[in-house]
Amino acid sequence: MDTQEALQQRIQMARSEDQVLGLFYEYTVECMGELFGPEAVARGRAAVAGPGGWMGFFRYPVAGLLRLMDAGLDEGEPRTLVYCQALERVGQATARRFLGSPLGRAYTLVAGREPHGALNSTMSSAKVSATYGERGYEWLGPQRARLFFQHEMLGPSWIQGFYAEGIRLLTGLQMEVRLTDEQGPGTDFCLLFSW
Repeated sequence: MDTQEALQQRIQMARSEDQVLGLFYEYTVECMGELFGPEAVARGRAAVAGPGGWMGFFRYPVAGLLRLMDAGLDEGEPRTLVYCQALERVGQATARRFLGSPLGRAYTLVAGREPHGALNSTMSSAKVSATYGERGYEWLGPQRARLFFQHEMLGPSWIQGFYAEGIRLLTGLQMEVRLTDEQGPGTDFCLLFSW
């Protein structure tokens, strides 16, 4: 389970070359505002150095995105959610925002609706989105698959929310998604999908 301490450890581990597309900054800020209100957004933006405006296809340090989420959720998360659930909800909302965008709609055409094809294609697109980490897809049977993540700075909760919601939207299927093999401060883990 992801924790605030684990996320803060990932911030410390992040190198300057560990970067993500600015669209993830943009979508995360928008989603945090929708989920947790303008105070969460204000705290998140204040935690990130710079103007707070990000260009979608430029890359920015992932540590800044982690700081943004941490500051926004620190006081802004609803008291009914634990920290990992709040991160997962931000991941889910970000997936919905991404797939509703022009880029996401184009990606939907490439990924297709077949579960194994959609899961496999997410690993290729992740290489374009982030400059860090290793990710992979493994076929486990006609209705089972595994995604593995190593040196994943966004951590298991956000990733689980993002991929579970994204695959559900791509395929139209309700899937069971289970986090396994978590190591380190949430940088190495697997997601098992079954449908």
